[in-house]
Amino acid sequence: MKVITRPLSGFYTIHLIIFLSGFTFLIYEVVWNRMLSLVLGATVSAATIVLASFMAGFGIGAFYWGKLANSTQKAGKLLSLLIFIVGLFGLLNYFIIKTGLPALYNILGNKDISLDSIERIVFGISVVLLVFSTFFMGGVLPVVSKIIIRSNNQISVYLGRIYAIETLGSALGGLAAGFIFLGNIGQRNTILLAVAINLIVGLFLFISKKYNGQNFAVKPVDLKTNGFNQSEQKNKTAGNISGEQLLNKKIALISTFIFGFSVLSLQIIWLRIFKIYLTNTSYTFALISSLVILGLFFGSWIFKKYSYKINDYGQTMLKALMLMGLLTGFGLIILIKMPEIIMFPFKELLSIPFIKLLLMPGIAAILVVLPPTIVSGFAFPLAIRIFSSGYQSICNDVGKVLTLNTLGSVIGPFVATFVIIPFLGVGVSILLVVLLIFIVSVYFSYKLKEVKHSKIYKPVLFIISFILLVTIVYKPQIRILPP
Repeated sequence: MKVITRPLSGFYTIHLIIFLSGFTFLIYEVVWNRMLSLVLGATVSAATIVLASFMAGFGIGAFYWGKLANSTQKAGKLLSLLIFIVGLFGLLNYFIIKTGLPALYNILGNKDISLDSIERIVFGISVVLLVFSTFFMGGVLPVVSKIIIRSNNQISVYLGRIYAIETLGSALGGLAAGFIFLGNIGQRNTILLAVAINLIVGLFLFISKKYNGQNFAVKPVDLKTNGFNQSEQKNKTAGNISGEQLLNKKIALISTFIFGFSVLSLQIIWLRIFKIYLTNTSYTFALISSLVILGLFFGSWIFKKYSYKINDYGQTMLKALMLMGLLTGFGLIILIKMPEIIMFPFKELLSIPFIKLLLMPGIAAILVVLPPTIVSGFAFPLAIRIFSSGYQSICNDVGKVLTLNTLGSVIGPFVATFVIIPFLGVGVSILLVVLLIFIVSVYFSYKLKEVKHSKIYKPVLFIISFILLVTIVYKPQIRILPP
C-alpha cells in the first residue's frame, strides 16, 4: 500500500483557523463597503473601489508572503502575525472610515478645495486603507498551504480542501454580516466581532507555537481511498522543467487571470442588475459577494473530491473555460427572462414584501451567479496544481497563482464599471466577457497538443466566438426589466 503523510496534531485546528480567517475577511469587506458607501456614495463605483482595492492588497500580499513563507521554518509564527495584524487593521480602519474620512471632508471643504478634488483625495485614502489591510490577508492562504501540504501527492486534494474551507468561511461571513449582524448588532459590534476572532486566533497560534518547524506526527493513508492520483509525482520533477511543463505553467497563469477578471467584472455587472430588485445596496453587495464566494467553495470542493480522476490538466482547464462561458451566457438568458421565469408564475405571492424583495431576487441570483462561479472555484486549485513544481515550493506557487488571479480581479471591476458598462450596457457587457473567455479558449486549443488536432474543439470555438463578436458589434438592445 502506498502512503502519504497526514498531520495528526493540529490537522483539524488549522482548518478551523482558515475557516475563521475567511469568515472575518468577508465581514470586513461587507462592513467596509457599507461604511464607505456612506462616505463616497452608495454607487457601483464605490463598490468597485472596495472590490478592486480588496483584491489588489490580497494579490500583492499573496505574492510577498508566499515568497517569504517559502524560506521560513516558523510558518505558524508567521501565520499568527498575519492574522493578528489583520485584526488590528480591521479595528483601525473602522475608526478611520467612521470619523477620519468625514472629518477630512470638512477640513478640506473649509480650504476652498473643489468637491471633485476632495472626492479624489478621499477615494485615494480609502484605496490605501483597504490595500494595506488586505495585504496581510493575502498571506494567509500561501502560509496555510505550506503548513498543511507535506508531499506532492497531497497537492491536489489538500489545495482543494484549503480553498474550499476558506471560501466557505468567506461566504458565510458575508451572508452573516449583510443579513444578520449589521441589522441586529450594528457596524461597530460587527467589526469588533471580526477583530476579536482575529486577535484570539493570532494569540492562540503565537502562544501555542503550533505549526513551527517541519516535523509533524503522521499516519499512513491509502491513496486510492482518499482520492489521490498515484501517478501525480511522475508528472513533474522539481528542477527539471520541460517545454510542455513551461507551457502548462503559462496556461495556468493565463487561465487564473481570465477567471479572476471574468468573475469580478461579472460581479460588478450583477451588482448593477440586482440593484433593480434588491433596493437595499448593502443587501445587494452582501448577497452577490457571498454567492460568488459560495460558488468558489462548491467548485473547489468538487476539485478536492474528483481531482484524482483528472489525467490531463490542460485539457480540463480548457473545458472549464468553455463551461464558464456557456454558463455565463445561460445566466444572461435567465436575467432577460427573469420576469417570465420567476416573477409572473408566482405573481400572487409578490404582494408579500419578503418574497418580492428578498426571496425572488435571491433565487434569481443563485441561478445566475452560482453556476459560473462554481467553475471558477474548480479552476483555481486546478491552476495551482498545473503550475506547482512540488510541495517544497507550494506556498510560493500558491502566491504566484493567487497574484495573477487577483490581478485579473482588480482589472475586471474597473473595466466593467468605467469602460464596458457605460459604452455597452449590462447585457452586452456580459456577452463581451463571454467572448473574452472563448477567445482564450481558442488560443488554448492551438497550444494544447491533446486538442490542437481535434476536429471538434476549434470549429465549435470559432463559431461561438464569431457569433458573439457579430452580436456585440451589432449592439442589440438587451433589456433586463424589474418586476
